[in-house]
Amino acid sequence: MSGDTWPTFGSVSFDDTCRLVAGERTIDVEHGLDGLSRSRDDLVRLVRLSGVTDSRLQAQYERHPVGLDRTNLIFGTQMSRLVNDTFANPGHGTRFGSKGRSGVWYCAREFETAVAEVGHHRIRQLREVNRPDEPSIVRTLFLADVRAERFAHLDVADPRSVACLDPDSYDASQAFADNVRRLDGEGISYPSVRRPGGWCLAAFRAQLVSRVRRAGTYRLVIEGFRLVAVEEMS
Repeated sequence: MSGDTWPTFGSVSFDDTCRLVAGERTIDVEHGLDGLSRSRDDLVRLVRLSGVTDSRLQAQYERHPVGLDRTNLIFGTQMSRLVNDTFANPGHGTRFGSKGRSGVWYCAREFETAVAEVGHHRIRQLREVNRPDEPSIVRTLFLADVRAERFAHLDVADPRSVACLDPDSYDASQAFADNVRRLDGEGISYPSVRRPGGWCLAAFRAQLVSRVRRAGTYRLVIEGFRLVAVEEMS
């Protein structure tokens, strides 16, 4: 990314991008703790206890370990807690997210691509514990609009892009994402690694994600380490 034209930077504007989220992450903290408390005082204590290790609250009160603060979060919008949780909880490293940095909002432009991405990662987890079948993986579909002025665009015309899309390693892609951030990039658009022809987005800032809303609940079925069915739940 020195003096050539790789990668290209440009704006993105997509409506109804797709993100499948595990059910427990779609429940508000207070709602989830309500059933564990016998009184209002108990609930207050539980919420305070949760706040000690809640990364979103640490960012909100400017005590986040990677320096995230209120300016990196969004407030007063629908599903803002879900978006803020994503950026406050980076996990152990993803394709374009490194340990020690804020999280990344990943989404797909197509529902089928979101399913393929989630299915792949769940199957990998099942292989680690040698469990070939899982009949009920429940995920909630969220749609969101993504708008930004400076996204890095990856394609397969350059071997450096191919390295960033390695199906088995995140080394090149994480280094690439760090460089994109240093060049004031707001995110990355890239071909799906798990579904040929699909397209994905990785947004680096919460403010780029808007109009987040629920759009259904789905059950994924895995048999013999293969995704065999996707069923919409009533």
